[in-house]
Amino acid sequence: MEGFTTYLLLAGLYISIFYLGFVFISKLNYDFRLQRFLIVGSVLLSLVLPMMSLGFLADQSSISAILSVVTITPNQQKIAVSFADIVQSDHFNFWTIVNVFFTLGFVTSLFRFLFGLSKIYTLVKEGERVVYDTDKTLFLSNIETPCSFLNYIFLPRTMELDLKETKVVVHHEIQHIKLKHSIDNVLLAFIQCVFWWLPTYYLLQRQLKLIHEYEADANVIVSENKYAYSNFLIEQLPNQKLLLLNHFNSFIKKRISMMYQSKKQSNSLYAVAIYFFILVFAFGIQACQSDIGHETKSLSSLSSGENVSQGEKIYKTLEAPNKMPMEASCISDVEPYEEQLKCSDQKLLMHVYKNIVYPTAARDNGIEGQVVCQFVITKEGKVRSPKIVKELGYGTSETVLETLRDMEEKGFTWSPGMVEGKPVDVEYSLPVKFKLQ
Repeated sequence: MEGFTTYLLLAGLYISIFYLGFVFISKLNYDFRLQRFLIVGSVLLSLVLPMMSLGFLADQSSISAILSVVTITPNQQKIAVSFADIVQSDHFNFWTIVNVFFTLGFVTSLFRFLFGLSKIYTLVKEGERVVYDTDKTLFLSNIETPCSFLNYIFLPRTMELDLKETKVVVHHEIQHIKLKHSIDNVLLAFIQCVFWWLPTYYLLQRQLKLIHEYEADANVIVSENKYAYSNFLIEQLPNQKLLLLNHFNSFIKKRISMMYQSKKQSNSLYAVAIYFFILVFAFGIQACQSDIGHETKSLSSLSSGENVSQGEKIYKTLEAPNKMPMEASCISDVEPYEEQLKCSDQKLLMHVYKNIVYPTAARDNGIEGQVVCQFVITKEGKVRSPKIVKELGYGTSETVLETLRDMEEKGFTWSPGMVEGKPVDVEYSLPVKFKLQ
């Protein structure tokens, strides 16, 4: 769940970046279709980018595992394997609270979304159908402002407009239907259930609704007198609104201002160029997240506060393997898989037990702490790429790396990990704790 929370925070960051960029773009460009595309596209792209950074869309042919902590003491010049050295901390509790917080917000927002759809369904069922410019026009008694959704136009039964004014309202709502604005509204309202906590998402959503009104107005004034239409808008007062509907009297002041705005300075090329640089910036963040995410993934899991029991590994996998790597002498056609895996774990830990010593420099300088190294057991069963991801210094890193490099010389032979019958690389993280007492 911590990974999903990180995903949400990254996606929220991308949405905020795109929103700030869009605010600037909207001042240079009045191509409403382009603006609409940029908003919807930005939201969808913000959902995909964190998946790439966190590895959700990455090659799943590699998996990771974290071994139990190994504690080194200088007295015996040997090591003792400790299965209680990963201490429970507030880290786990914190992320649990955060996840509960996100989940409650999501459930509440989803309920509001579904409730909104049910209200629209009720409007359709209870509405009195009247053929006007379209056979989808409905006069309803339980709404106060004209609005539309998909192929339906909703008009208040008590609306005090003459026939000409009613036709203008219907004409405006028909533009929403033709331009399929309801699809945008439903899509962003659903995604809002995930980003209910993000202020910039609401601002971006509001901006999209404003663009919808700009688009509809632009189509209406092609056949209607701009001055008369503007005066008619001024007479309309905003009332209660449903989130998923396109309301006739939304953003009236801004809409009138836009109708009289000079479009000469509109430049789509500049807008696209700016958006391109924003994309480059976002992909740069994604690339940095991908680089550091691979190095810190296991360390994050290590600090999550999970206890190790009975000498088993802690698995942090991108894809659950059918079989973890095993030391060749532990493979048996008779023993259960769990027993073979336990045997392999014990062999590996025993190798570490016999070969790592507390460096003299570290001992003389009173150095204590934890070294974390990573190594890969390849699909060929070889130990490769040992590296230190958390250093302590004073010779501790060197002695850990040397022990890993000596595996094959000490007679270690590995069978590779398997996923769906295919060998895969498995990355291990080995925490080694150096303790003077």
